[in-house]
Amino acid sequence: MKRFFTFAALMIATASVSFAQTVQQPKFFENMYLGINGGIQTPLESSHIHPLAGLELGKDITPVVGFSVDGNLIFKESGQDDAIQRFSLGVNTKINLSNWIGSYKGYPRRVEVLLVPGVGWGHNYRDLTYTNSSKDYFSFNTFAQINFNLGQKRAWVINIKPGVVWNDFSGKPAADSNIRNGMFRSSSADFRITAGVAYRFGSKRTGSHNFVLCPYSVTKADYDKVVTERDALQAEINKGPKIVEKEVIKEKKVEVPVYMPAKSFVTFSIGSAFITPVEKIKLKQWVNNVPAENSITVIGSADSKTGSKATNDKLSQKRAEAVRKVIVGECGRDESKVNISTQMDVNPELNAASRAAVIEVIK
Repeated sequence: MKRFFTFAALMIATASVSFAQTVQQPKFFENMYLGINGGIQTPLESSHIHPLAGLELGKDITPVVGFSVDGNLIFKESGQDDAIQRFSLGVNTKINLSNWIGSYKGYPRRVEVLLVPGVGWGHNYRDLTYTNSSKDYFSFNTFAQINFNLGQKRAWVINIKPGVVWNDFSGKPAADSNIRNGMFRSSSADFRITAGVAYRFGSKRTGSHNFVLCPYSVTKADYDKVVTERDALQAEINKGPKIVEKEVIKEKKVEVPVYMPAKSFVTFSIGSAFITPVEKIKLKQWVNNVPAENSITVIGSADSKTGSKATNDKLSQKRAEAVRKVIVGECGRDESKVNISTQMDVNPELNAASRAAVIEVIK
């Protein structure tokens, strides 16, 4: 048992640090979600089926690791008098295997697989065959979870969660002599499967309902270059002071123009008009360097090799409108100076090819 918890702690620690340098550090109340669920629960060695319903409040610490607190009411089966038979409260760790193995791309995948271990406390409101007492008990949960992330901003999540609840029914022997109490025995364990829906709360700071990638990264080559320059400077300092002849220098202010390409682009995923946080940062940086008196044209495009012409025309229009919305709404540009159009197979000379919206300056 001790080895299991030690191994689980090492897995969580490894998963936590794997994204430490790739996403922006979230605030405490960011990346939180609230959900409702319903399902059934049945003992592994019995045919009793009990419906259940519950609430879940959770927070993601990184794209890989999170935790949640849930409460569930387990109801009677048909023919029994008590409406509520059990209440359970659990604290769960969530390990996103899809992001751990496949890395986080700046927004959740449409389908994700999670591992959900946890511990809990429960209370029986009536005598059950396999407990023979109305009492409190401790439990250990082992669940798998499949998330279906919906919406353009991936704010809504439908989840399916099957698993086993291992109950510690210690103390008074069960009425059935074949039932043995204690943790990690099939005779005192329940199979549970639930389906639910959750909402991820958005952040005004990042404008996203999920983790946002850092716009910049430092490679080992960058680090080595800085270290070399530092060592060279330290060597010059160690040589001692130099005698420098004074000369009068007249200062002259020189305007250094900011380099800004006249054309840029925003790339999209196949069949999507959603602008990822990384692409939005690039778009804003480009727009902020365009003089206010200049007009901007946005050409939405799609790949004619995939999808019908009608579908691609609509997708191209949506991509152009999504870019204009950011330029006007988030960059503060005059809407009358932002024109949109569409064109099939625009190639911004990238691998993304036609899955892009080209933006140009009109002088």
